[in-house]
Amino acid sequence: MAERTRNQKNAMATEDRDLQHVMDSPQGRRFVWALLETCHIYHSSFTGGSDTFFREGERNIGLQVFNRINAVCPKQYGIMQAEHRALLKRNEQRKEKKGQNNG
Repeated sequence: MAERTRNQKNAMATEDRDLQHVMDSPQGRRFVWALLETCHIYHSSFTGGSDTFFREGERNIGLQVFNRINAVCPKQYGIMQAEHRALLKRNEQRKEKKGQNNG
């Protein structure tokens, strides 16, 4: 039993290091942000129909990833948010510029 607990702790520590590694790169943070968006953690999963159950399953997985990030590398989550906001701002500026050029 003690060996099993030790093996589980070792496996979790390895996963934590892996997550830290992913979150240390801009590419990894972009991937994780897209994953969390795909899991609808930033939106309600209620649809009024049976799709709600499926979306709740997706959201549950996303929330587990979100919670793990906040436990292991919360600073990287903040960096990821800032990078995403910057991306949205750049995209908005491109749209505005494109609109000005077409007008």
